[in-house]
Amino acid sequence: MNRLWAFGLVAMVLVGGLALAGPAAAQPGATNASSPSFGETQFVVTVYENGSARWTQRYNQPLANETRTQQFRTYAEEFNTEETPLYTDFRQRATDLTAAGSNATGRTMSARGFTHTAEVTSQPSTTGVVEMSFLWTNFTAPSDGGVTVGDTFENGIYLSPNMSIELQAGPNLGVDWSSVEPTPDASTNGSGNTSDSLTYFGETQFASGQPRVTFTESSDPVGGQSMLTSPLPWAVLAIALAVVLGAVIVRRSSGPVFGSADEGETPPAEAPAGAESATRNGSGSDADADDPDGPATPAVTSADLRSDEDRIVEMLEANGGRMQQTAIVEGTGWSKSKVSTLLSEMADDGTLTKLRVGRENIVSLAGHEPTATRSPFDDE
Repeated sequence: MNRLWAFGLVAMVLVGGLALAGPAAAQPGATNASSPSFGETQFVVTVYENGSARWTQRYNQPLANETRTQQFRTYAEEFNTEETPLYTDFRQRATDLTAAGSNATGRTMSARGFTHTAEVTSQPSTTGVVEMSFLWTNFTAPSDGGVTVGDTFENGIYLSPNMSIELQAGPNLGVDWSSVEPTPDASTNGSGNTSDSLTYFGETQFASGQPRVTFTESSDPVGGQSMLTSPLPWAVLAIALAVVLGAVIVRRSSGPVFGSADEGETPPAEAPAGAESATRNGSGSDADADDPDGPATPAVTSADLRSDEDRIVEMLEANGGRMQQTAIVEGTGWSKSKVSTLLSEMADDGTLTKLRVGRENIVSLAGHEPTATRSPFDDE
């Protein structure tokens, strides 16, 4: 197992470098020197309550000039629309690793929900990024009140230089820091709207069963502190209450609160057109007359509190239940990577399906799938 894990992780990187040389070499006049080669490789493992984990492999390559940037854009276009050797090999390696994990632990594991994307980012500097991921089912072992990572690494794993692995808590989970072995090189504890995570950098050879960490159920939202424990929300709430009470006192001294009629008072027959929205939100027809600054700021609506998944479902419903993935990226304004990962998780949950049609992914709600097209991932 030790040899397998070392080979599995390192081979993904080595094969990635070889595969990237292919597209550039196929271009007329291109040379190996102009082919993209990656300087950094990251593995991000997001652990979920049900014992599964999403493994994301991310390659980063600084792009020093416009020529390199354009070469990478050309490669990214091919990577995003075709089954490249890099992605094909990644799928095979993932299948081999989950099979080895099943043999080591006795739990039935599988690799599914594959995603892949390549793009150029500009923060903090121009960088070419390639991401591939898959959902590893039954990756963790159940433990008291949570799930534990470690037994799959029967004889430890090896990280080569310029590699790192991050173990990250998924929704509703937090790290039991007393369980962590060995001490991570970097960590986050849910501060700054991030989830608990720990990171190790290569070159590192882990002992048997390591890295090891237990994730337990967390009642706190992402960010580390709840409304009951964080002083900031209470301070904001106190200020808001003071403002509201002050407004009520002023309004009581000058007229009916929120424009509502007193008992026995006849309400106006019809509100002006300009006050229609204010009336619906609880303001009276005289609100604008009483308020020299104009109508009050609208309250937060339920639409503002929608989850990312709800936004995508509503977008699909508004477009007949089916859209191209690129249209979803444009409609949400999110990155290709975020949309790809989110759609894969929703497909894993059965919320929607993704079908490859030519160079485009077609995303459909149940009952709206294209009838004449089969997805290359139907067997997953």
